[in-house]
Amino acid sequence: MASTKYTDRILATQRRRELRERAIAYLGGECQNAKCRFKGGIAAFDFHHPDPLEKDFTISKKMTSWEKIKPELDKCVLVCANCHRLIHSGELTGFLVDSASCRRWIDDGDDPYDAELEPGAFGDEDVPELVEDGLEI
Repeated sequence: MASTKYTDRILATQRRRELRERAIAYLGGECQNAKCRFKGGIAAFDFHHPDPLEKDFTISKKMTSWEKIKPELDKCVLVCANCHRLIHSGELTGFLVDSASCRRWIDDGDDPYDAELEPGAFGDEDVPELVEDGLEI
């Protein structure tokens, strides 16, 4: 069969789908939020990086080979899209990443991100307040 842009695109789409299915299976095949445990279509899952400082790239943008995505998957937790949105909005709190596996969420109620910060912890004292039309922003 002669290669065309159309068939190349179809093959690339198929390869990305197979890699995504493999990645989802590798991370357990279900939402790792113990209160959800969603098992569904591959489009409904996200690869969440619990520690954004460890994130080198967005996995869905690099679905080219298993060798490239596997090291990044090892930094991720598989969650359904709904739970992922709740995590980033702050509505799903109290979850910690188990440092032993980085794939399992536990709810132990001792979230270090909930700790009270000292005033000026981020150098806020040097940031001028923004004012627009007499209203603080």
